[in-house]
Amino acid sequence: MFAAASLRDALIPLGEEFETKHNIKIRFSLGGSVTLSRQLERDAPGDLFISAGDGPMDNLEEEGLLTPDTRTALLTNRLVVVVPTDEEDEAATLDETLARSNKIALADPKLAPAGQYAEEALRNLGLWDELKSNLVFGGDVRTALAYVESENADAGIIYLTDALNSDGVRIAHEVPPESHSAIVYPAAVLSRSDRQETAAKFLAFLQQESSRAQFQRHGFGVRDTR
Repeated sequence: MFAAASLRDALIPLGEEFETKHNIKIRFSLGGSVTLSRQLERDAPGDLFISAGDGPMDNLEEEGLLTPDTRTALLTNRLVVVVPTDEEDEAATLDETLARSNKIALADPKLAPAGQYAEEALRNLGLWDELKSNLVFGGDVRTALAYVESENADAGIIYLTDALNSDGVRIAHEVPPESHSAIVYPAAVLSRSDRQETAAKFLAFLQQESSRAQFQRHGFGVRDTR
């Protein structure tokens, strides 16, 4: 299974639950959605893909690499600005927090939708040109989070779900949702898979009420796919 890095904390326990119930081993490949999509385009073996944005999934669909009628909008997310937990809690605006940060961590927009959403937000907020020289890019959103946790960056723009699952950062601001495209996680069975029935079974499992509740506990929004 190929899946966006931001799904790690919620998805791996669900995979373990599915393995126990069905005696089916699931192997995860987690990373930046653009990177994963490119790997699948180059014939990397995969059965199911969950992307952190429509773009990487659209690319696979255009190449005929999705099983027809299996694509579904599974989850939603939000963007937040985070700072190290030991930073003083000053009453600053989003603009002020970013302006005083010498290094701001993002997922690389060329590799991960989290970075694309962040770039879109900064451009729409009129901050991109001012801040671009201070940006440091990670290969995926978890790498961007790690930069802030280790204090190798003064702030980061990451998904809410990653921030909630970290003890090393504090949420300073929510990025205005109207400043960027809606964050949607599409999922689909891959047409080259020789285990499509099992992949479809796991995708259906992820849409059950108990699985939806698990995703919500980790901060995701769930889409009504029924």
